[in-house]
Amino acid sequence: VFYVFPLSGRSGRPVTPFLGIDHVETGVDPGQCDLIRDALMQFGLGCQLLDDLRDMARDLNERRHNNVLSLMAHTDQDRLAALAKEGPDRESRLYLSVPGVAASTANRAVGMLRES
Repeated sequence: VFYVFPLSGRSGRPVTPFLGIDHVETGVDPGQCDLIRDALMQFGLGCQLLDDLRDMARDLNERRHNNVLSLMAHTDQDRLAALAKEGPDRESRLYLSVPGVAASTANRAVGMLRES
């Protein structure tokens, strides 16, 4: 069973890049820091989605959290179960076998990268 969680780091806590520069440096515009922090967050999340696409087979086999697999758990459980039963090679390009989910995830990732 896969669950949807907020994207997070290895510690399980939400990833917040560029945290604290306005607390360390003097004379830094907090508004500018917020803009940079938001841009870095969008960039990081977009990269994470692309990474999840590439790592689908490994994450499926190792039962690791993966945004794409979580999306499939909510939209196409039967296909996800069939993929899990097949036990794909961990280096396989599993995303090629689910073009709809892969395309929507890639489009979302590219949108986040463009926004950043």
